[in-house]
Amino acid sequence: MELCFVVYGFSCYSQRGSLGCCRDLSSVSVTITVTMSSDSIPENEHLILLGCGSVSIDLLATVAAYPKPDEKIRSTSFKVEGGGNAANALTCAARLGLKPRLISKVADDTHGRAIIDELQADGVDTSFIVVSEEGTSPFTYIIVDSQT
Repeated sequence: MELCFVVYGFSCYSQRGSLGCCRDLSSVSVTITVTMSSDSIPENEHLILLGCGSVSIDLLATVAAYPKPDEKIRSTSFKVEGGGNAANALTCAARLGLKPRLISKVADDTHGRAIIDELQADGVDTSFIVVSEEGTSPFTYIIVDSQT
């Protein structure tokens, strides 16, 4: 049996009313592969891919040009998508036919439920995601300049 553990961009969360990052390890990427033998497990079912790290909602706005300080502009498009280093990596793994599992944490809010729903739709096992009754799930505003 081969077990593959991928840890990418892990963030731990505090209990202070929000799920703020208490230690930034976003530049850390570790992959550990352990090989074990077993004759009883079929060839196509013996790979377990486990990710531990960040999940979020990305709020993507496209603008014609970046605003100047205190300037208000309208976006030309807006998308809401799943994000986070571990979530993105495991979604890719699921789309390649692997069966990834994710360890992470979200709040019991609209964003948290959307994160879990999108991961499940992409084939990521979310049964190890902790859902906190308090706090806010992570989200990121991303503004993209359509000129670049």
